[in-house]
Amino acid sequence: MPTPALQAAEAINSNVPYPAARISLQEVEAEIAHMFVVTGAALALNAPNRPGVLDTLTVCTCVLKNGWVVIGQSAPIDGRNYSSAIGEQVAYQDAVRQIWPLLGYVRKQAIYDAGTPKFGQPPIGVKAHAEGGEVPPTVDWCR
Repeated sequence: MPTPALQAAEAINSNVPYPAARISLQEVEAEIAHMFVVTGAALALNAPNRPGVLDTLTVCTCVLKNGWVVIGQSAPIDGRNYSSAIGEQVAYQDAVRQIWPLLGYVRKQAIYDAGTPKFGQPPIGVKAHAEGGEVPPTVDWCR
């Protein structure tokens, strides 16, 4: 369920010549195995004294391939501004933005486990300054 806002952000990022790996919108969306969008009213359908404000709450539940569940939500400040289409888009975007850092962590862990340079360390094959190596003046591994 790509949304214009997510597609616009992806278009900007895909045109930047990143020198290393990044997580694309397509990768995030490919991790979603199931998605369910409901209103708060549907969630509390049989609840006694259900407040009407739940009619404008939209909840997007994404079940990832590994079974992890991410919940995005959307609700307008004033119920008169409610739009189910906009609510679904915003709730989905909220869920996707929560998935992105999860995949980033997995990718970073894979890089770490592969023995590639860790944060604050020089590239493989370059001696650290403490080992008698020269640190190139243009490289700061602690940034």
